Amino acid sequence: MLNQPSAGWARAAHWQPSIRQGGSPGAKNGKPIPGDSNRDGRFDSADIVHVLNLGEYDDGIPNNSTFDEGDWNDNGDFDSEDIVFAFIAGTYVFDDAAASRSSLAAAVDAALADDDDQM
Repeated sequence: MLNQPSAGWARAAHWQPSIRQGGSPGAKNGKPIPGDSNRDGRFDSADIVHVLNLGEYDDGIPNNSTFDEGDWNDNGDFDSEDIVFAFIAGTYVFDDAAASRSSLAAAVDAALADDDDQM
């Protein structure tokens, strides 16, 4: 279990024993890492692309989203509050790959275009 999320994954000093037998990769205190919708143990651009492509961001349908669909603050909806919640948790892992940045930008553009179509 990562005991200092914003400090980095690569240093052994930032890890501590898990409370679960067998460990808890991809979880903090047995709970999913805020933002880690694809459950790969990291909150990164792949998670943002994943949830935006599902089309539930600000969809106007109450209580229809799960953690894996972007409801990271557990209120039933995927909205800006979830994004703020996940980033405040400090677990986002920046990816230096230009391809990840461009796919993230494309997903955000597509999500915003969908929102514009609904207005």
